[in-house]
Amino acid sequence: GSYPWILNHDHSKQKEISDWLTFEIKDFVAYISPSREEIEIRNQTISTIREAVKQLWPDADLHVFGSYSTDLYLPGSDIDCVVTSELGGKESRNNLYSLASHLKKKNLATEVEVVAKARVPIIKFVEPHSGIHIAVSFERTNGIEAAKLIREWLDDTPGLRELVLIVKQFLHARRLNNVHTGGLGGFSIICLVFSFLHMHPRIITNEIDPKDNLGVLLIEFFELYGKNFGYDDVALGSSDGYPVYFPKSTWSAIQPIKNPFSLAIQDPGDESNNISRGSFNIRDIKKAFAGAFDLLTNRCFELHSATFKDRLGKSILGNVIKY
Repeated sequence: GSYPWILNHDHSKQKEISDWLTFEIKDFVAYISPSREEIEIRNQTISTIREAVKQLWPDADLHVFGSYSTDLYLPGSDIDCVVTSELGGKESRNNLYSLASHLKKKNLATEVEVVAKARVPIIKFVEPHSGIHIAVSFERTNGIEAAKLIREWLDDTPGLRELVLIVKQFLHARRLNNVHTGGLGGFSIICLVFSFLHMHPRIITNEIDPKDNLGVLLIEFFELYGKNFGYDDVALGSSDGYPVYFPKSTWSAIQPIKNPFSLAIQDPGDESNNISRGSFNIRDIKKAFAGAFDLLTNRCFELHSATFKDRLGKSILGNVIKY
Protein backbone atom coordinates (compact mmCIF):
# COMPACT_ATOMS: atom_id res chain seq x y z
CA GLY A 1 0.00 0.00 0.00
CA SER A 2 0.99 3.64 0.26
CA TYR A 3 2.13 3.20 3.88
CA PRO A 4 5.20 0.97 3.43
CA TRP A 5 6.38 1.45 7.02
CA ILE A 6 3.36 -0.47 8.40
CA LEU A 7 4.22 -3.61 6.38
CA ASN A 8 4.67 -6.46 8.93
CA HIS A 9 4.26 -3.90 11.72
CA ASP A 10 0.71 -4.15 12.93
CA HIS A 11 -0.14 -2.20 16.09
CA SER A 12 -3.91 -2.19 15.64
CA LYS A 13 -4.43 -4.33 18.78
CA GLN A 14 -2.93 -1.69 21.09
CA LYS A 15 -5.32 -0.78 23.90
CA GLU A 16 -4.25 2.86 23.83
CA ILE A 17 -4.51 4.55 20.46
CA SER A 18 -1.71 6.92 21.47
CA ASP A 19 0.62 3.90 21.87
CA TRP A 20 -0.32 2.73 18.38
CA LEU A 21 0.63 6.18 17.05
CA THR A 22 3.92 6.14 19.02
CA PHE A 23 4.86 2.73 17.55
CA GLU A 24 3.92 3.91 14.08
CA ILE A 25 6.16 6.97 14.42
CA LYS A 26 9.06 4.68 15.42
CA ASP A 27 8.35 2.37 12.46
CA PHE A 28 8.33 5.30 10.04
CA VAL A 29 11.64 6.62 11.39
CA ALA A 30 13.19 3.14 11.11
CA TYR A 31 11.81 2.82 7.58
CA ILE A 32 13.38 6.04 6.27
CA SER A 33 16.68 5.68 8.17
CA PRO A 34 19.54 4.59 5.92
CA SER A 35 20.91 1.05 6.00
CA ARG A 36 24.57 0.35 6.86
CA GLU A 37 25.21 -0.13 3.18
CA GLU A 38 23.72 3.23 2.21
CA ILE A 39 25.83 4.93 4.89
CA GLU A 40 28.95 3.23 3.49
CA ILE A 41 28.19 4.36 -0.06
CA ARG A 42 27.56 7.89 1.14
CA ASN A 43 30.78 8.12 3.12
CA GLN A 44 32.72 6.66 0.19
CA THR A 45 31.17 9.22 -2.19
CA ILE A 46 32.09 12.12 0.10
CA SER A 47 35.70 10.98 0.50
CA THR A 48 36.08 10.64 -3.27
CA ILE A 49 34.84 14.21 -3.73
CA ARG A 50 37.03 15.44 -0.87
CA GLU A 51 40.09 13.91 -2.62
CA ALA A 52 39.14 15.65 -5.86
CA VAL A 53 38.78 19.01 -4.07
CA LYS A 54 42.22 18.61 -2.46
CA GLN A 55 43.71 17.70 -5.81
CA LEU A 56 42.43 20.97 -7.28
CA TRP A 57 43.27 23.07 -4.19
CA PRO A 58 45.89 21.52 -1.88
CA ASP A 59 45.08 24.01 0.92
CA ALA A 60 41.37 23.09 0.95
CA ASP A 61 39.16 20.58 2.78
CA LEU A 62 35.56 19.43 2.41
CA HIS A 63 33.20 19.13 5.41
CA VAL A 64 29.69 17.76 5.59
CA PHE A 65 27.11 19.76 7.56
CA GLY A 66 23.33 20.06 7.48
CA SER A 67 20.88 17.20 7.92
CA TYR A 68 23.30 14.55 6.67
CA SER A 69 25.78 15.20 9.43
CA THR A 70 23.07 15.21 12.09
CA ASP A 71 21.19 12.19 10.71
CA LEU A 72 18.00 14.23 10.29
CA TYR A 73 17.52 14.03 6.54
CA LEU A 74 14.79 12.51 4.42
CA PRO A 75 15.83 10.01 1.75
CA GLY A 76 16.80 11.76 -1.48
CA SER A 77 17.66 15.13 0.05
CA ASP A 78 20.89 16.91 -0.85
CA ILE A 79 24.07 16.34 1.10
CA ASP A 80 25.32 19.77 2.20
CA CYS A 81 29.08 20.21 2.01
CA VAL A 82 31.35 23.19 2.45
CA VAL A 83 34.83 23.80 1.07
CA THR A 84 37.07 25.61 3.55
CA SER A 85 40.69 26.58 2.93
CA GLU A 86 43.71 27.91 4.76
CA LEU A 87 44.21 30.73 2.28
CA GLY A 88 40.50 31.57 1.98
CA GLY A 89 38.84 33.23 -0.98
CA LYS A 90 37.51 30.04 -2.55
CA GLU A 91 34.01 31.50 -2.84
CA SER A 92 34.84 33.64 -5.90
CA ARG A 93 32.79 33.09 -9.03
CA ASN A 94 35.79 31.71 -10.94
CA ASN A 95 36.44 29.12 -8.26
CA LEU A 96 32.83 27.92 -8.34
CA TYR A 97 33.17 27.26 -12.05
CA SER A 98 36.63 25.72 -11.83
CA LEU A 99 35.53 23.23 -9.15
CA ALA A 100 32.44 22.39 -11.20
CA SER A 101 34.47 21.64 -14.33
CA HIS A 102 37.14 19.75 -12.34
CA LEU A 103 34.45 17.43 -10.90
CA LYS A 104 32.87 17.01 -14.35
CA LYS A 105 36.25 16.08 -15.88
CA LYS A 106 36.80 13.46 -13.20
CA ASN A 107 33.34 12.03 -13.90
CA LEU A 108 32.19 12.85 -10.34
CA ALA A 109 29.43 15.30 -11.26
CA THR A 110 26.44 15.31 -13.61
CA GLU A 111 23.47 17.69 -13.82
CA VAL A 112 25.75 20.46 -12.57
CA GLU A 113 24.18 23.75 -11.56
CA VAL A 114 26.31 26.71 -10.47
CA VAL A 115 24.31 29.17 -8.37
CA ALA A 116 26.74 32.08 -8.25
CA LYS A 117 24.27 34.87 -7.54
CA ALA A 118 22.72 33.52 -4.33
CA ARG A 119 23.30 34.94 -0.85
CA VAL A 120 25.34 31.79 -0.29
CA PRO A 121 26.83 30.80 -3.67
CA ILE A 122 26.70 27.03 -4.24
CA ILE A 123 27.34 24.28 -6.77
CA LYS A 124 24.67 21.59 -7.01
CA PHE A 125 25.26 18.30 -8.78
CA VAL A 126 24.53 14.58 -8.81
CA GLU A 127 27.38 12.14 -8.21
CA PRO A 128 26.80 9.67 -11.07
CA HIS A 129 27.99 6.42 -9.42
CA SER A 130 25.81 6.69 -6.32
CA GLY A 131 23.05 8.97 -7.65
CA ILE A 132 23.52 11.15 -4.55
CA HIS A 133 22.56 14.84 -4.81
CA ILE A 134 25.20 17.20 -3.43
CA ALA A 135 25.30 20.94 -2.71
CA VAL A 136 28.70 22.55 -2.08
CA SER A 137 29.14 26.00 -0.54
CA PHE A 138 32.40 27.81 0.18
CA GLU A 139 34.32 29.26 3.14
CA ARG A 140 31.41 29.41 5.59
CA THR A 141 31.90 27.57 8.83
CA ASN A 142 28.61 28.50 10.54
CA GLY A 143 26.92 25.39 9.11
CA ILE A 144 29.59 23.14 10.64
CA GLU A 145 29.16 24.81 14.04
CA ALA A 146 25.36 24.57 13.86
CA ALA A 147 25.62 20.85 13.06
CA LYS A 148 27.82 20.32 16.09
CA LEU A 149 25.28 22.09 18.31
CA ILE A 150 22.38 20.08 16.85
CA ARG A 151 24.22 16.81 17.54
CA GLU A 152 24.55 17.91 21.19
CA TRP A 153 20.82 18.73 21.30
CA LEU A 154 20.00 15.29 19.88
CA ASP A 155 22.07 13.59 22.58
CA ASP A 156 20.30 15.58 25.33
CA THR A 157 16.74 15.54 24.00
CA PRO A 158 14.93 12.21 23.69
CA GLY A 159 12.24 12.35 21.00
CA LEU A 160 13.86 15.22 19.08
CA ARG A 161 15.04 13.12 16.14
CA GLU A 162 11.75 11.26 15.71
CA LEU A 163 9.53 14.34 15.85
CA VAL A 164 11.81 16.39 13.57
CA LEU A 165 11.72 13.65 10.91
CA ILE A 166 7.92 13.39 11.05
CA VAL A 167 7.46 17.19 10.89
CA LYS A 168 9.96 17.43 8.01
CA GLN A 169 8.13 14.72 6.06
CA PHE A 170 4.78 16.37 6.85
CA LEU A 171 5.99 19.73 5.48
CA HIS A 172 7.77 18.09 2.54
CA ALA A 173 4.55 16.35 1.46
CA ARG A 174 2.90 19.80 1.37
CA ARG A 175 5.85 21.58 -0.30
CA LEU A 176 6.26 23.78 2.78
CA ASN A 177 9.84 22.82 3.60
CA ASN A 178 11.66 24.89 0.97
CA VAL A 179 12.98 28.21 2.26
CA HIS A 180 13.19 29.62 -1.28
CA THR A 181 9.40 29.47 -1.48
CA GLY A 182 8.84 30.71 2.07
CA GLY A 183 8.76 27.31 3.78
CA LEU A 184 10.47 26.15 6.97
CA GLY A 185 14.13 25.16 6.75
CA GLY A 186 15.67 22.26 8.62
CA PHE A 187 17.29 24.31 11.38
CA SER A 188 14.03 26.18 12.05
CA ILE A 189 12.10 22.90 12.32
CA ILE A 190 14.70 21.55 14.76
CA CYS A 191 14.43 24.70 16.90
CA LEU A 192 10.62 24.47 17.00
CA VAL A 193 10.71 20.85 18.17
CA PHE A 194 13.64 21.44 20.57
CA SER A 195 11.84 24.37 22.18
CA PHE A 196 8.55 22.45 22.40
CA LEU A 197 10.15 19.42 24.10
CA HIS A 198 12.27 21.40 26.58
CA MET A 199 9.34 23.55 27.66
CA HIS A 200 6.79 20.75 27.89
CA PRO A 201 5.45 20.78 31.46
CA ARG A 202 5.12 17.00 31.72
CA ILE A 203 8.66 16.46 30.39
CA ILE A 204 10.18 19.12 32.67
CA THR A 205 8.67 17.39 35.71
CA ASN A 206 9.77 13.92 34.49
CA GLU A 207 6.14 12.87 34.46
CA ILE A 208 6.48 11.28 31.02
CA ASP A 209 9.29 9.72 29.00
CA PRO A 210 9.23 11.39 25.58
CA LYS A 211 10.28 8.20 23.76
CA ASP A 212 7.19 6.36 25.06
CA ASN A 213 4.84 9.26 24.30
CA LEU A 214 5.80 10.33 20.78
CA GLY A 215 2.19 10.04 19.59
CA VAL A 216 0.75 12.46 22.12
CA LEU A 217 3.75 14.77 21.73
CA LEU A 218 3.32 14.94 17.94
CA ILE A 219 -0.33 15.89 18.37
CA GLU A 220 0.59 18.54 20.96
CA PHE A 221 3.36 19.91 18.72
CA PHE A 222 0.80 20.50 15.96
CA GLU A 223 -1.60 22.01 18.48
CA LEU A 224 0.99 24.44 19.86
CA TYR A 225 2.29 25.79 16.55
CA GLY A 226 -0.99 25.35 14.66
CA LYS A 227 -3.39 26.86 17.18
CA ASN A 228 -1.80 28.49 20.22
CA PHE A 229 1.61 30.00 19.50
CA GLY A 230 1.82 33.82 19.54
CA TYR A 231 3.59 34.41 16.22
CA ASP A 232 2.95 38.16 16.42
CA ASP A 233 4.78 38.81 19.66
CA VAL A 234 6.96 35.87 20.68
CA ALA A 235 10.51 35.06 19.58
CA LEU A 236 12.33 31.79 20.26
CA GLY A 237 15.81 32.07 21.73
CA SER A 238 18.11 30.15 24.01
CA SER A 239 19.84 30.94 27.25
CA ASP A 240 22.59 28.69 28.68
CA GLY A 241 21.72 26.14 26.03
CA TYR A 242 18.04 25.95 27.01
CA PRO A 243 15.19 27.37 24.92
CA VAL A 244 13.41 30.53 26.09
CA TYR A 245 10.59 32.73 24.84
CA PHE A 246 11.16 36.48 24.71
CA PRO A 247 9.26 39.45 23.23
CA LYS A 248 10.08 40.12 19.58
CA SER A 249 9.91 43.83 20.36
CA THR A 250 13.05 43.56 22.52
CA TRP A 251 15.16 42.03 19.73
CA SER A 252 16.76 45.11 18.22
CA ALA A 253 18.51 43.30 15.34
CA ILE A 254 15.21 42.39 13.67
CA GLN A 255 13.57 45.82 13.96
CA PRO A 256 11.72 47.31 12.20
CA ILE A 257 9.47 44.26 11.76
CA LYS A 258 7.72 44.54 8.39
CA ASN A 259 5.28 41.70 8.94
CA PRO A 260 4.33 41.05 12.56
CA PHE A 261 2.79 37.67 11.69
CA SER A 262 6.12 35.92 11.22
CA LEU A 263 8.41 33.48 12.94
CA ALA A 264 11.46 34.79 14.82
CA ILE A 265 14.07 32.25 15.92
CA GLN A 266 17.37 33.52 17.27
CA ASP A 267 20.40 31.73 15.84
CA PRO A 268 22.21 30.16 18.82
CA GLY A 269 25.49 30.93 17.04
CA ASP A 270 24.72 34.56 16.16
CA GLU A 271 22.29 36.60 18.23
CA SER A 272 21.58 39.09 15.45
CA ASN A 273 20.48 36.39 12.99
CA ASN A 274 16.85 35.26 12.70
CA ILE A 275 17.26 31.80 11.21
CA SER A 276 13.62 31.69 10.11
CA ARG A 277 13.64 35.07 8.34
CA GLY A 278 13.21 33.38 4.93
CA SER A 279 10.02 31.58 6.00
CA PHE A 280 7.59 34.21 4.74
CA ASN A 281 4.78 31.68 4.32
CA ILE A 282 3.98 31.24 8.04
CA ARG A 283 0.23 31.54 7.41
CA ASP A 284 0.13 28.36 5.34
CA ILE A 285 2.54 26.57 7.69
CA LYS A 286 0.39 27.44 10.72
CA LYS A 287 -2.74 26.37 8.83
CA ALA A 288 -1.08 23.07 7.85
CA PHE A 289 -0.08 22.40 11.48
CA ALA A 290 -3.62 23.14 12.68
CA GLY A 291 -4.97 20.82 9.98
CA ALA A 292 -2.57 18.08 11.08
CA PHE A 293 -3.83 18.40 14.66
CA ASP A 294 -7.40 17.94 13.43
CA LEU A 295 -6.49 15.07 11.10
CA LEU A 296 -4.63 13.17 13.82
CA THR A 297 -7.17 13.67 16.60
CA ASN A 298 -10.09 12.77 14.29
CA ARG A 299 -8.24 9.67 13.08
CA CYS A 300 -7.53 8.63 16.68
CA PHE A 301 -11.20 9.02 17.66
CA GLU A 302 -12.31 7.10 14.59
CA LEU A 303 -9.92 4.17 15.19
CA HIS A 304 -10.54 4.22 18.94
CA SER A 305 -14.15 3.23 18.38
CA ALA A 306 -13.45 0.86 15.45
CA THR A 307 -13.49 -2.92 15.91
CA PHE A 308 -10.19 -4.79 15.81
CA LYS A 309 -11.28 -6.21 12.44
CA ASP A 310 -11.79 -2.71 11.01
CA ARG A 311 -8.46 -1.51 12.38
CA LEU A 312 -6.40 -4.10 10.53
CA GLY A 313 -3.95 -2.64 7.99
CA LYS A 314 -4.91 0.90 8.91
CA SER A 315 -2.44 3.75 9.47
CA ILE A 316 -2.88 6.72 11.79
CA LEU A 317 0.03 8.68 10.34
CA GLY A 318 -0.71 7.92 6.71
CA ASN A 319 -2.77 10.94 5.69
CA VAL A 320 -0.53 13.26 7.70
CA ILE A 321 2.82 12.36 6.18
CA LYS A 322 1.83 11.09 2.69
CA TYR A 323 5.05 9.24 1.92
